[in-house]
Amino acid sequence: MLVLSCGKSHSQQIAPALASNVPPSVTAPISSAPAVANAPQTAEQLLNAWTAALNAADVTALAGLYADKVKFYGQSLTREEVLARKRKALAATPGFSQQVLGQPSYQDEDDSVRVGFQKRSGSPAALSDVRSTLVLVKSPRLAIREETDAVTEKRFSSAGGHAKPDSCEAAVWALVDSTPFAKQLNATIEQNLKRFSASEDLHLGGMGPFLPSETGGTYELWIGVHHPGRFENYAVFSVSPKGATTVACGQCDAPRGPISPTRSALDDFNRLCASH
Repeated sequence: MLVLSCGKSHSQQIAPALASNVPPSVTAPISSAPAVANAPQTAEQLLNAWTAALNAADVTALAGLYADKVKFYGQSLTREEVLARKRKALAATPGFSQQVLGQPSYQDEDDSVRVGFQKRSGSPAALSDVRSTLVLVKSPRLAIREETDAVTEKRFSSAGGHAKPDSCEAAVWALVDSTPFAKQLNATIEQNLKRFSASEDLHLGGMGPFLPSETGGTYELWIGVHHPGRFENYAVFSVSPKGATTVACGQCDAPRGPISPTRSALDDFNRLCASH
């Protein structure tokens, strides 16, 4: 355990123990050869098959949906490495479920298809929502070449440059990240994580942003630590429709009153979120 969670959260601590009703496919050896029978022929079919396999904790079915090499949340892995991580996470999260919220987007990119969707997933007591992406290679078979989410993209984009946000969701992240308090919090979490080995598979991240329609009037964003099967929440940032930003946390010394984003981040937020 790194810290106690704080504020409003969909997340609770989950004991990483195998339940007696975990399907055999979670713990069975994984074949290196992908399944070909009844293989998905469209991006929509593959997204549905992927969701169904996760809900059934069927790692054998997942094996037929990934390419040989996968960019998996920022890391380049083999299919077998991805499946091993899926098997570990499913075994540690009895009752795991996943639901695609709303209508996914499908963008053709010559040799691949980019699928964007809002995902709600986790154990029954620890569901969380995140904007997610699958990139599907078309040949020699339709298969997942990349799996990522908004949290991962934010983490790597902030480390590698200062690209302008192109959506309201990205603008909320940029607004919060521009505040001195968020910068210090991120640095503290990164420093804490150095005490753990890479095999623990822990990384800085967050959840959201949750929209005013979901929270009762503000954009809400959580920053904390992702574990293979759960999320530990350090701080809850609330952003008003005008960009006023406050923070509440349990294991950090949050300032009273609003925290100050940069002028450019506030301008981007007002431009991109005005119609939301």
